[in-house]
Amino acid sequence: MSSRSRSVRGAVRRGVIPVVVVTSMALFTLGVVAGTAADASPVVTAPTLGAAAPFAVLAHTTVTNTGASVVSGDLGVYPTRAVTGFVTSTTRGAGTVVNGKQYLGTTTVAKPAQAALSVAYTAAMAAPATKTKTVTGKNLSGMKLDAGVYTSTSALALTGVLTLTGSASSVFIFQAASTLITGTGSLVVLDGGVQACNVFWQVGSAATLKTGSKFIGTVMAYATASLTKTVTVTGRILVKTGAVTLLTDHVTEAACAETTTTTSPTTTPPTVPTTVGTTHTTPTTTPTTAPTTVGTSHTTPTTTPTTAPTTVGTSHTTPTTPPATSPVTVSTSVPSSAAVSVVVPTAHTGEPWAGWLYWLVVASLGALGFGLLADRLRRRRLGRG
Repeated sequence: MSSRSRSVRGAVRRGVIPVVVVTSMALFTLGVVAGTAADASPVVTAPTLGAAAPFAVLAHTTVTNTGASVVSGDLGVYPTRAVTGFVTSTTRGAGTVVNGKQYLGTTTVAKPAQAALSVAYTAAMAAPATKTKTVTGKNLSGMKLDAGVYTSTSALALTGVLTLTGSASSVFIFQAASTLITGTGSLVVLDGGVQACNVFWQVGSAATLKTGSKFIGTVMAYATASLTKTVTVTGRILVKTGAVTLLTDHVTEAACAETTTTTSPTTTPPTVPTTVGTTHTTPTTTPTTAPTTVGTSHTTPTTTPTTAPTTVGTSHTTPTTPPATSPVTVSTSVPSSAAVSVVVPTAHTGEPWAGWLYWLVVASLGALGFGLLADRLRRRRLGRG
């Protein structure tokens, strides 16, 4: 190889090395900084449902049911009184309402519930998207998402399994500018203690849950909500301006687990008298001289009575002040409904640095750059650089 060719190749290597090294360092820095910024996102606050919270189903115009649907929680409609397909005094084999009541056009219950729904709907719609969780044009199927606000400027779709992972305090808000449509047999599962009461779906128009869907969360639809056959919802179906339609479905209102705090001492000290065990003392003869010391261990009177008294339990005495005990606070959480946790392999959530492929590229570029750099240093030592 001519000296000119070696010179050209050396120049190329010298030019490539800094480019590769700088590129890998830039990608690494971007991933770390962006990931840190994402983790510093503000905590998501759940919209307050207020008077709408006890309702499993709430509509504005009508609630229509066909078949043996079961609504667990309150069912209501306002301002109309139009509810059909549920058991009354004259119908049989229709839907039933358990663990709640029907409120048809009532100004004392259904009206405040609709007003509260409007407030909650607006709050959910206005919640700022956290991190870069825009899901426009994406099918949520196969995703494993942590707490946050997920925004779609069009529709939301789910045809398979969506896993929501986090803790009991994690809040999820999904914003759909138009529709929410789930596919037949689709499934939302919770992982890590996430509660159904903290999952919200704000839908700009109509929500449609298709046959066999197992759905979790509070649906707040602007226009309508339709559940086709054998849909199971753990949450709520709330409609702001239109109707709710059911077809042999189950809707169970999901309340957050209540936490009961009790204080239990590690030991339960009894009420301690100055001297323990002096009851039931029946001396046959009163001692001529009273003991000189009361409440000390193994007290011996100065003068022994002529007849020994019969004393029960006077072998020792207990200090007048009981030992201090440290209370232990025990929190007991009882969820209103148990959710089956299904772990699904982590899928891409929208952030490039959240995927393994991004970091593989960074590692490869770094290895290549440092390999070239090491080769250059070796060539210098050999006098061929």
